[in-house]
Amino acid sequence: MIRFCVCIFLVFGLTHKTQAQEVLIKGDSTSMINVYGDYRLSSINLNKTPKKQNKTFTAKGYKILLYSGLDKDEAYKTQTQFRKKFSKENIGIQFDSPKYFVKAGNFQERETADLFLEKIQRDFPNAVIVNDQITVNIH
Repeated sequence: MIRFCVCIFLVFGLTHKTQAQEVLIKGDSTSMINVYGDYRLSSINLNKTPKKQNKTFTAKGYKILLYSGLDKDEAYKTQTQFRKKFSKENIGIQFDSPKYFVKAGNFQERETADLFLEKIQRDFPNAVIVNDQITVNIH
């Protein structure tokens, strides 16, 4: 049985035609590449520069805790109110059963968090600075 399978494999494997064609891939005016292979390779554009990717990682830092409580609607209301006044600042809602936490900012330094807290204290008098994991972007 094994000999039969090997024979079938060899017959079909050796007699099967592979189709390849010469494809000319053009780059800028000084470069051309001849590639033997699938016709779809001709769609490669060598003139494109790769996109710069923003890399992110998490680190220990500080956030401003705006709301902590059981009321989901109040958490979303606080988030909306914050976004209206400070649209450029990062904000998110965290749920850790049974509580909702609304946290704003990604501060690496305590002094920066203190300055921002002073700025929002009028609108959010119960806000406090908390230690948290923050997202740091590398450009």
